[in-house]
Amino acid sequence: MVLTSIHRTFAIGDIHGCHAALAALDRAIGFRADDVIVTLGLADQTDSMLFWEFFDAPLPHHSGRRMICGHTPQHSGLPLNLGHAVCIDTWVQRGGWLTCLDTGSNIYWQSNQSGEVRSGALE
Repeated sequence: MVLTSIHRTFAIGDIHGCHAALAALDRAIGFRADDVIVTLGLADQTDSMLFWEFFDAPLPHHSGRRMICGHTPQHSGLPLNLGHAVCIDTWVQRGGWLTCLDTGSNIYWQSNQSGEVRSGALE
């Protein structure tokens, strides 16, 4: 199978999905506005933000949707849940866990390269 296209991001119901992160307007264009928090729409996100930025305590998106992303390994092996954003990169590339999240129930399943499996619920 050959991957011929990829969506930069997606929105389904109350979920935003992306590889890395979503940008707040002040971060995306390089100035800080402490009193105003404006978030860019999905179509306005840069490729750099969506694919390469790290999960760094992101602000809630103006749409109210929860962001599900990766690209920032959680060395604990557990997903990081901020309520409005969840990082499911649980360090599989360095011997951690591969994580799958059911966004409706907040139950996740994990497996590792040794064949172990486990599950849990987002805290």
